[in-house]
Order: sequence, then structure tokens, then C-alpha cells
Amino acid sequence: MFKAGRCRSKRAAALRGWALGAGVLALVTSASLPAAASVIDDAVARLDAELAQSLTDDPLPWIARGLTAIGKGDYGEAALGLRKALAGGVKPTLEFLFWLGLSQVKSGDALRGIRNLEKSVKGADPARQRHARLAIGTAYRKKSDCRRAVPEFLKVRDSDPKYREPTTRMAAAYLADCYLRLGRFDAAAAAARTTAIVFRTSANKVEEGFAIRVQAFARLGLGDRAGAMKLLQRVEVLNPDYELETDLPMYFAAIGNLQKSHDLLSLQGYLGARLATSQSGGVRVAAVVAKGPAQMAGLQIGDRVVAANGHAVNDAKVLAKGVSAAGPGAILRLSLYRGAGKMALPVILKSRIDGGISPNQIGALVKWHIPRHRAVAAAERAEAAGDLTTAFMIYWRLVLSQPPDSEVLRRLIHLARAVKPAPLVPLQVHRMAAGAGAVFSGAADPAAADKAIGLLWNALRRAPWWPDAYLNLGLMHGARGNHGLATVYLRLFLEADPSAPENADVKRRIRQLRDQADHPQR
Repeated sequence: MFKAGRCRSKRAAALRGWALGAGVLALVTSASLPAAASVIDDAVARLDAELAQSLTDDPLPWIARGLTAIGKGDYGEAALGLRKALAGGVKPTLEFLFWLGLSQVKSGDALRGIRNLEKSVKGADPARQRHARLAIGTAYRKKSDCRRAVPEFLKVRDSDPKYREPTTRMAAAYLADCYLRLGRFDAAAAAARTTAIVFRTSANKVEEGFAIRVQAFARLGLGDRAGAMKLLQRVEVLNPDYELETDLPMYFAAIGNLQKSHDLLSLQGYLGARLATSQSGGVRVAAVVAKGPAQMAGLQIGDRVVAANGHAVNDAKVLAKGVSAAGPGAILRLSLYRGAGKMALPVILKSRIDGGISPNQIGALVKWHIPRHRAVAAAERAEAAGDLTTAFMIYWRLVLSQPPDSEVLRRLIHLARAVKPAPLVPLQVHRMAAGAGAVFSGAADPAAADKAIGLLWNALRRAPWWPDAYLNLGLMHGARGNHGLATVYLRLFLEADPSAPENADVKRRIRQLRDQADHPQR
């Protein structure tokens, strides 16, 4: 698996061969990483000073230390060890490049890590390719570069269309989240719904809750406030660590009520730490925000909080609710364990606005919601006043300025039939659609098919009243395996041309696609 120069000692070769063989085998076969680390640790500890002195230019000890660090979750140390092994002459096999790239990505060296993961994919088996693609997509997502992340997640999904592996299910969840961050509400809602069904089948309630939360904000982007709130309430039931109150400011910002969002943010206490219920009792600190109240008070990742202001805590959700209700300026006296030692730590809470959260820029999650809400409200006022042309133009400008959604397109379709003179489909749009059809027909891989769908989508934005474009988009998405999106566009085709001769066939196809979306693993 890992190849290096000739060892200077038979004892060294045997010792390191045992360590690396056992440790790497455990890692590659998805066995317990801590168990693999202890095997490697034991072997490395047995390298006496004399042996270590004679092998200063041997890369294998650095590989051992790198894999040990991976087992312990110390990816910075792992990346350092594997880089030194590479500098020492180890042959960069696909397996080596994968672990090096993964360590670099997880330790913050995303660009180098992505390059090494890309190299590890070529010629690797499908399972390893999925792991690498998921790591690459996740790295892009953490950098808020969802445009690059989406193709990586799609490659994972395409290689396992029945969502058999946990890797695929996680990629599908992140895909839905990225669609939401890109303002593609219909795609996010469809992908999140499918992912929630898959996680429900595997009895993973926390991840199902994650998918439903994405679905809720996607539905909110489509104007379905009541449906979004019902979905968020379902998340609260599924995930014991989720607190609905933390999402309410985003909910109100998304529907345009910035004052309500501001008031909630001002009144809610802010700790600046992500909490998780610990199996050992108490609440574990899973993450700490830089320069937040928790970090300033000395709270660290891994601390286990057992009491707050003299009251025992065993539930992260309860503690988070207490922090929110306490409000800014309150002093939270925490009793916690750090390692084997017990200590007390007072934390002065801030408000969520003091924590850097603004109702006008409340995060990528509602980046597209606010301009959409304002445009729809203006169009509705114009339509109520009888100014259909103005309403039509507001919707059309919205379609051209950001990713349009099915509800806006539906309204625009109906207005296009009401305004005089009726809008035409420009010749350029016909040519763009014909070009997209040719690309799709000749597509040799999913990436080429996605390119064709993008070309047709751009044509549709220039004439969003054209029934043929909706029909072809629906058929393309269906052939691509995007069953939920295919349903959306075929329904819009029925809205755009209610008397089309193929409507009966389209309705039959919609029922088939809906069934496939409801049973993704069948």
C-alpha cells in the first residue's frame, strides 16, 4: 500500500510492517480508528533510540505517526507526518494520496488537500471515489463555494443512485443544503425531501432532521410559510439538540419581517458555542466560536458541562434554551469537567446581534429569500391595483436576477396570458433551446447532461412563458434522475399549456416520477 526505500534493518522492517499493516488495514476497512491508532502507537513506541537514530531518513515512521494522528482525529499532525513521509521518498499511491488529502482538507489546507484527493480518485474503486468526492465537496461547501461543491456531490449520488452507502446519503444532504445556499429552492426542496426519506429508512433521526430543516427553508423560499413552520417543528421532534427558537430570526428575516428578526436577535442570549448531549452525562462543547463569550471565558472544545448556575444539565437542548432565555448580559456559572479535572467557569452572555448575526445579512441560508420576498410583495401590490404589466415585469426581472422558483414562474405564466400584447418567444431563445437539446442528446456523461440542462434553463429565463421549454426541462431532469425537479417542470408545462395534446401522457409521467421520488431506494 505504502512504498518506500529499502529498510536498513530486518527488525525495523518487521516492526513497521506489523504496525502499518495492522493499522492501515483497520483504517481502510472502516474499522475503529482509535483501535488502529493504538496498534500503530504501540509499534512506534517500541522503536528504541538506537533504531530511531539509524532510520532518520526512513519515511515509514512518519507514515506511522501520520496514521496514528488520523486515528486520534489530529489531522494537522497527520498532514505533517504524511508530508514528511512524501519528502522522505515514499511512493504516493492512491491510498496515500487519499489520506494525505483528507488530512489536509480537515486541517484547513483545503486547496492542497483537494488537489491530492483529486489525484487519489483516478483509478480508485467506486467506494474510495465516493469518499474522496464527498471530502472534496465538503471542503468546497465549508469555503461557501457551493457552485464547485454541487458537481462533487452529484458524482457521489450518481455512483450510488439507490443511496445504499452512508457516504451517498451524506452527500445528498449536503447537495440539498448547497442548492438552498445557491437560491435554487425547487432543487433544494426536492433533494431534501428525498434525503429525508432515505434517512428515515435508515432510522437516522438527527440527519433526517437536518434534511427536513433544509426542506423547510426551501419551502419558505417558495412562499410556503405555514408548510415551512410545520417542517421546522418536525425537526424539533426528531433532533433532541435542535432548538426552534434559534431559527426564528432567520424565519422572520426570510419573510421580510426584519424588525421582528432584529428584536429576537437582540433579546436572545448568545454563548458562542455548539453544544451536544454527552453520553457520559452533561453537555459536551462540540465547537467554540472565535472571540465569542465562550472562548473569551476560557471554554474549550471537549469540555463537559454538568451544571449551570447550580442546576444540573444533561440535555444540550435545555441548556441552549436556557442561554437564549437568559438574554445578553446574564452571567452563566458553569461547572464542567476538562479531562479528569473539575472546574468552574463564569461566562458573560452576549446577544446574538453582538455575536455578529445581522438580520440584513443573516447568513447564506436566507441570502435569496429577502430580495424574492420584496419583489413578490411589489408584484402583488401592482396586480391588486390592476397593473398587470408592471407585475409581469417585476416577476420577469426577478427571474433574470436570481434563480427563479416554481411559484414565481407559475405566477408569471398566468400573467403572460393576461397582458396585452402577449409576449413572444424570441428567435434567440429557440436557438439556445435547440443547442441545449443537441448537447443533451450527445451527452456522454452526467456532467455533459447537466451542462445541457443549464443551457436550456438559461433559455427559459429569457422566455419563462414558453411551454416547450418546461416540457423539455422536465424530460431532461427525469432522464437525469432528478425526479422531484422533473415533476416541478412538467407541472409548470401543464400550467403554461393546459390544452396541449400530450397532457395526458405528461400527467401519467408525473405520477411515475412522484412514485420514484417517494421510494428512492426501490
